[in-house]
Amino acid sequence: MIEWAETALFERLGFLDDVYGHLPRVHISIDFTESLEHRDLVDVRLAIVDVGRTSITYDFSIERDGRECVRAKVVTALRTPDGASREWPDEYKRLLLTAGPQAPELLVVPEQPAEEPLRRVRT
Repeated sequence: MIEWAETALFERLGFLDDVYGHLPRVHISIDFTESLEHRDLVDVRLAIVDVGRTSITYDFSIERDGRECVRAKVVTALRTPDGASREWPDEYKRLLLTAGPQAPELLVVPEQPAEEPLRRVRT
């Protein structure tokens, strides 16, 4: 889910294609405070804590029904396609540090069709 939130942010800021696939995680610390179940609807929050010369640090959380279930700190390092360290371009760094809170991307859950009764078919 970290990648989903990060991808949405970079896409909105206009430089996803330039950095996608070039931000390996170099450190993750995570606390699980409540269990999550398969298909739970959750709120994912990603906040930029710091943008270094080649790195970016996020605070990340997952909430279900307003209760925090996961809290994490994630550090990534920007790399070139061949894996060498790459400095954040000044414009990207400015955007990352000034973009502020973004509107959420909401999942729309389709209504479930009423179950049809089972029909027996003679063969």
